[in-house]
Amino acid sequence: MPHSTESISTESISTESISTESISTESISTEPFSSEPFSTAPQIQQQHLVAKIFEMQSHTLPHNDSAARGLAIYQNNLIATASRSLKITYPVIDKLLGDEALRLLARQLLKKTPPASGDWADWGEDLNELLIASPLTDEYPFLPDIATLEWLLHQTSRAPETAFKSETLSLLVGTPLETLMIQMTASVQLIESDYPIDVIWRAHQETHGQFSLDTNHLAEELNRHQGPCRLLIYQQHKQPHMQRISATEYKWIRDIFEDHNLDELLDRHPNFEFSHWLSTALENQKIEKLYIKRT
Repeated sequence: MPHSTESISTESISTESISTESISTESISTEPFSSEPFSTAPQIQQQHLVAKIFEMQSHTLPHNDSAARGLAIYQNNLIATASRSLKITYPVIDKLLGDEALRLLARQLLKKTPPASGDWADWGEDLNELLIASPLTDEYPFLPDIATLEWLLHQTSRAPETAFKSETLSLLVGTPLETLMIQMTASVQLIESDYPIDVIWRAHQETHGQFSLDTNHLAEELNRHQGPCRLLIYQQHKQPHMQRISATEYKWIRDIFEDHNLDELLDRHPNFEFSHWLSTALENQKIEKLYIKRT
């Protein structure tokens, strides 16, 4: 059913400060591993080289101790670097599992998906899949979802900052809504979990450089949890944030990602408070622009 632009009041859309609860992830940094990426051919060569290093065994080398020691040193250095990279990208997974388990996961992940660029911050996305197949999930079934959450926060922290194209707001007046689209910023991500992963993540953050897990408080929070946990990940002022959102807002943003126009969105979500959502989304730098979809 077509909707009229007259039903949307632009006066109620403000970009003035609207407070929303968010969790800053300022502690996530990838700077130690930042470097210029290789070109495509060297990327393939690097993946091939890492794979070959792990295929090699000391007994396949010429019979001299120095060759075997050299291979072992190179393999260990590679694993140590990979483990350090995972610690930076997945600090909560690191706290939950510890050094030994993370080193083992780093070794397995190197074999499964060797780095494809010269920047270690690009590597590690498949850790959640590795955890799904791991016996570690018998004790911690939420581990894969925590890994996915941390990867999304990591990616959001590295996304370019995008300012809203304010001139596109004028499209709300006089534009047929069946042609009007919303484009979220590149940093915006959604995640849904059966576990309260935001509570678990928050419980494992450092305060003033110190980490102390309040197990009683965490247990109380976990016991209070009901239903799926739906989170919106976004970047604001160059920092990643996450915010728990309702099922309605989750489905609304998911439909935006699926390229539904504004008329379809309002039809699919007749009770959604669009003007309020738009104002808040603009204030929190979640939208890049409105645009007309050309057929």
